[in-house]
Amino acid sequence: MPEDVLPLPPGAVLQERYRIERFLENDGVILAYRGRDLYREEDVTVAEFAPFTLARREGASLTLAREDPESGLLYTRGLARFMLAALAAARVERQPAVIGVRHFFQANNTGYYVADYAERCSLRAYLEQKGGRIPPEELFPLAEPAFGALAAFHRAGRYGAEFSPRKIMVENGGLRLPAFHWGGEEFKDTWDQGSHQLSPFLPLERIPPGKKRGPWTDVYSLAAMLSYCLTGAEPPDVFARLGKAAPDFPDWPGAALTPGQKAALRKALELKAVDRFQSPEEMREALYSAPAAKERKSRFGPFRLPWRRERTGPRPHEKGGASL
Repeated sequence: MPEDVLPLPPGAVLQERYRIERFLENDGVILAYRGRDLYREEDVTVAEFAPFTLARREGASLTLAREDPESGLLYTRGLARFMLAALAAARVERQPAVIGVRHFFQANNTGYYVADYAERCSLRAYLEQKGGRIPPEELFPLAEPAFGALAAFHRAGRYGAEFSPRKIMVENGGLRLPAFHWGGEEFKDTWDQGSHQLSPFLPLERIPPGKKRGPWTDVYSLAAMLSYCLTGAEPPDVFARLGKAAPDFPDWPGAALTPGQKAALRKALELKAVDRFQSPEEMREALYSAPAAKERKSRFGPFRLPWRRERTGPRPHEKGGASL
């Protein structure tokens, strides 16, 4: 990590409320810390906007590494997007499968958000503990809470969840998905097919300039994540799949899937949005081979997609698909 963006030291207090306990990680744009909410006496995760390509640390504050108008404009725009993403995340309803955002604020010439604390067992670490693969009989119960988390995101009008094995957590026998979705792409490599390694969990509509996003967007990403867990290998990105004759997806070698489960995963991984399941609820019904009620109560909270009844959700051929 560059010295000029060293993390805040343990013991630093933000807003006279959040004490930094220890540094967790730096993804090049955001510094994450384990913190303590001194009012509620609870552990929290504190995230700080700190793009290492532009900023440096002077005391507790961040300053621009280069005093030029272009850098200042990029930093200002990035900070604004960070704060808007935190605001959108805070609007997502609280439930056990969602790593929710509790508070966000600006200080030290940058921005912060405070999220629920999740034990640092990422899906990637969990896969390593399991030898690189998770059998279907264990994976599908583990993944079921993710459908409820996606339903909460979609009720808040958010499409395009963060599907990264490093950021999804495994806790209490289920997956937890972060409500905060923004990767700070403008501070990383350009979205150029020849110079940027595409995420294997992104459908075509997530790649700029992109198309309308909707529930079908998260259907693809969740199915790609399940495929990764079943095989231990990242699925091919969408550009590698373009132009190939169907079916172009591997047959999940070594995974004891039923024909129905394979058919469900293939449909969820269709390149064209109109060919996929149009909601996580439809995907769940096919994948778990059991009808899902429009309101399903479980220990993970209600599972429902109200737009199925109220006809308020977009379809890929309709106007109104939302972006993050």
